Amino acid sequence: MPVKRVSRTTDKVARAYWLQPFFENGQILMPAKHLAGNYNLWQALMDEFVLFPQGEHDDLFDGLKSTVEGATSYATVRAYRYSPIARL
Repeated sequence: MPVKRVSRTTDKVARAYWLQPFFENGQILMPAKHLAGNYNLWQALMDEFVLFPQGEHDDLFDGLKSTVEGATSYATVRAYRYSPIARL
């Protein structure tokens, strides 16, 4: 799988503020266990958040931010107005 480098243009605190409404509105859902085994992804993310922004790691946090940003940036609503087709 090709890997793409992602450059950040905002600091981690600004990224946290960006994610806050998604958590407050209950829009972030995760499985209790990781599919590859007994790894609790939600607990790992919460452990990272508890130490934020002084924690040693922010990889899960950055990955979540990128995922939510990608999902919301491509979500567009299209409305079409159809005119009736004339009978021949």
